Amino acid sequence: MSAFGKHSICQAVARALAVAALALATLPGMPVSAASLIAPRNYGELARAADAVVFARARASIPAARGQLVFTSTEFEVLSSYSGPAVPGDVIKVETPGGELESRAWFVPGSPDFSEDENYLLCLSRKSEDLWIPAMLFYGVLVETTAAGGRELLSPIDEHSAGLLPRPDGLEVEPPGPFDKAAFLSYLPALLGAGAEWSSEGLDPGPVSGGDGGGAEQPEGCSIFSDNGRKMRWRRFDTGEWATIYGNSAGDSSVRDGGFWIVQQAMELWMEIPGTSCNLYFGGSRDPGIDCA
Repeated sequence: MSAFGKHSICQAVARALAVAALALATLPGMPVSAASLIAPRNYGELARAADAVVFARARASIPAARGQLVFTSTEFEVLSSYSGPAVPGDVIKVETPGGELESRAWFVPGSPDFSEDENYLLCLSRKSEDLWIPAMLFYGVLVETTAAGGRELLSPIDEHSAGLLPRPDGLEVEPPGPFDKAAFLSYLPALLGAGAEWSSEGLDPGPVSGGDGGGAEQPEGCSIFSDNGRKMRWRRFDTGEWATIYGNSAGDSSVRDGGFWIVQQAMELWMEIPGTSCNLYFGGSRDPGIDCA
C-alpha cells in the first residue's frame, strides 16, 4: 500500500472516530452497573464467607446474551481446593456480569476478566448446581504472578477498585495481597479448616516492583495512556478480539447524512488492511449514554 493510501485511510478513520463513541458501556436503555462494595476486614474474612475457595487454571471465556444483558462464563480446572465441593481435576464454570458479543457489549466496572491459562485463587459463591460467581466481583481474586527474582506471588487483579465503600464500623481494611504464593496456599487449610485466626505474618512477599512499563517499546502508531505514571494498553486486540465503534445518533451536521456513511466506510477501509490486529466493527448509531458522575 502506498504512503498516500495509508494517509487517506488514517484520515478516514480519524474523521470516523470524531463522530463515534467506543462501545464500553451499554445498549440504549441498558443499565450501567458498577462495583460498590464494602470490603471485608481481611482476606480471611472473605475466604470464610465463601462457598468455595479454589486455586484454578482458567480456560476459554464465552460471552452469552441474557435478554438485553451479556454475561461471560469461564471454565476453570481446579488445581487445589481449600473449601467447598470441588476437588483437584474438576472443571467448574464461573460466571461474571458483562462481556462483548459481535453486535453489542455490556461493560460492568469491577467485573473481573480472566485470561486463558492463567492461574487464579478464587473465593466463590454458588449460583446454581453447575454455576459459580466470584464472591465479591474483582475483590479477592488473586492471579499467579512472578516477581523479578523468580518468586511466585498471588496478586490482586488489575480491575477497578474505586467502587469500594468505607466500612460502616470504621475498621481498617487490610489489602487482599499480594501474598507469597507458597506461604499463602500452605496457610489456607489451617485458616479454613482449623478456624485459625487470620494473620498476614509471613505472607507478605516483601518489596515488589510493579515496573513502569519502560521495558516495552511503543508500537508504531500506538497511543499510550497512563494512570498515575503507569502505562496502560487495551489488551483486547492482543487476543484477536474486536471493538465495536458506534456513531453518535446526532451525527455530524457538517457532513451529508450526518456522516454515518463515513464511519462505516472508514471501518471497511481499515479492515481491508492486510494483517491488522486492530479489529474494528461498525455497530450503527446510538446515544452514547455515558455517565461520568
